[in-house]
Amino acid sequence: MKHVLILAGLVGLVFAQSQPDSTAVETGAQLTAFLDRSETPLNRTVELTLRLEWYGELDRYEVYTFDNPLLENLKIISNSSANRVSRVEGKTRSVQDFTYRLQPTNLGMGYVEGMIVRYRDLQEERDFRLTTNRLQVKIVDPIPEPRSKTRLVGLILIFLLIAVGVLGWIYRRRVLERRDQQLREAAAAAIPLEQRCLQELRQIEDDATEADPMAVLNQLVRLLRRFLHEKYSCPGLESTSTEILRDLEQKGLDDRLLRMVQEILNQSDLLKFTGRQADRHEL
Repeated sequence: MKHVLILAGLVGLVFAQSQPDSTAVETGAQLTAFLDRSETPLNRTVELTLRLEWYGELDRYEVYTFDNPLLENLKIISNSSANRVSRVEGKTRSVQDFTYRLQPTNLGMGYVEGMIVRYRDLQEERDFRLTTNRLQVKIVDPIPEPRSKTRLVGLILIFLLIAVGVLGWIYRRRVLERRDQQLREAAAAAIPLEQRCLQELRQIEDDATEADPMAVLNQLVRLLRRFLHEKYSCPGLESTSTEILRDLEQKGLDDRLLRMVQEILNQSDLLKFTGRQADRHEL
């Protein structure tokens, strides 16, 4: 009897070791990248899908924002995303799709470089990183476009000619105005961030004597927040002071500068919450 029990135990051990680890298969997220075709004419598009899927609820993971894919001989003309949840063998399966519509630029081979997607497990509070392989598509000669109805095309052309004749002078005028605006914006963008903010700060200071103190306070705080956002990629104007300070601390900002920013934000929050008017010294 003893030998029979030992033999049964060995058989059970071997059987257990031969079974697949379903937990390992069904936990974590899986990233897949694929193109909807391996060959496309020059005058058609190809669709790139980046698919992240896992077993569990849709809110189990948080996907960090990632850059657009690096492309060769292709360009992005549109993109979209979609979520869906289904039941597979009694388990919840969540899928996030990120879709890019790509337009070939020249004949030959088009490439989508490997991508990196970072996500966070909200239950375990851990970050993970997934990567994809390089994809390729062959770009061949363009195919003939479908023939349009001649009469409809003629009517459209007549309408366009009339519209161009009536609005031509307006169009030329707007082109000139737009060109002047672009030149002004380009000139403004060439000025360093610090110099632009100092100019705004001096203007606020010049207007502070006649302006409402709380309005001046709001201008100062918005200027500081915008500078931190552009300089250090901090959260935007809608974020709380605590979120901004935490982000600066994580970025390793100098302790002295961090204390200065903290003092300004805390003082402005105190004035706003108490409703007390700020004097010129405080501003």
